[in-house]
Amino acid sequence: MVRQSAIYQNAFIPTYFQNVLLRNLVEEGIDPENLLSGLGLSRSQFAADECRISTTQNKRFINNVLTETQNPHLGWQFGQEIKITALGILGYAVMSSESVGSAVSKLVSFFQIREPSYDLRILDAPSAQGDRILQVDETYDFGEIRYFMLSCMVSAFDNVFRGLTHEESSIRKVELTCEQPEDWQSQAHKIEFPIVFGSSSNRLYLDSNFLKRTMPAADPHTEKTTKQICEQLLAASKSQSGIIKKVNDFILQRNKVYPSLAETAHHLCMSPRTLRRELQKSKTTYQQLLDAVRSNIAKELLLQTTKTTSEIAFELGYNDASNFSRAFRAWTGRSPGSYRK
Repeated sequence: MVRQSAIYQNAFIPTYFQNVLLRNLVEEGIDPENLLSGLGLSRSQFAADECRISTTQNKRFINNVLTETQNPHLGWQFGQEIKITALGILGYAVMSSESVGSAVSKLVSFFQIREPSYDLRILDAPSAQGDRILQVDETYDFGEIRYFMLSCMVSAFDNVFRGLTHEESSIRKVELTCEQPEDWQSQAHKIEFPIVFGSSSNRLYLDSNFLKRTMPAADPHTEKTTKQICEQLLAASKSQSGIIKKVNDFILQRNKVYPSLAETAHHLCMSPRTLRRELQKSKTTYQQLLDAVRSNIAKELLLQTTKTTSEIAFELGYNDASNFSRAFRAWTGRSPGSYRK
């Protein structure tokens, strides 16, 4: 069934870093409409603090960026634009840490507050040197944008680590799961550490002495306060995404006949009133989630298949295409036909 996770994915990626990239490219003269083509979002919607996009939308945006810039190595360049202050409250928690090791530990623990596309872990390196490994796993299949996502990540961490102590790079070696890109030699000489492509994991090998250094802006009070805020944000994010995911998963299980709020509440072993209250805590409603599911499925079917508007309407449970078209316009401000072009 096309509406299972193979097509539909929850919108969970904040557009913080994407907006930095968008602004940079617009300043270089690139039309923002070309960069946002196919996302179903206006520039103001994309820039909103509360904006979240799906993995498919993120891939579309990055592919648009690479097409417009014609720069396959843009990830390395953009990563250098990411500074500690771009991490928000997490950045303050990192900078106020007592040691670099403690700072990196916070970065690993709370990074998904800012960018949930990556899952970070610290490991011991299997060597006599005692280096530490920062392992970076994909939280979804990056697919055709893997090289951009991984090169951007490595470049950003290199820039952030340099900013912690204002010294040279602390990265000894990097292993990436993506294949070596064409024309790699044009980029390789710009990078100070060796890159091994086609590896089984994404790993940054860090100098152990770097992690022992004292942070120049260490502040125990600020560290404690900002860490508590990060813990609250992470807990809230996991709690909110939990109930939303359960509701979305149940909606997606149904075949053309979508469940009511009462049916969904019964499935989740709670009263309709309790479900409403839990969704309110996540600043959403059942109808908004249902509309978001239908909207995302409709967008995917319009962009990724050749189904007619009538066929898509039937897939989404509408009796006729005109009702679907009115609903789609309410969701996106555009007709199905204009969205597909």
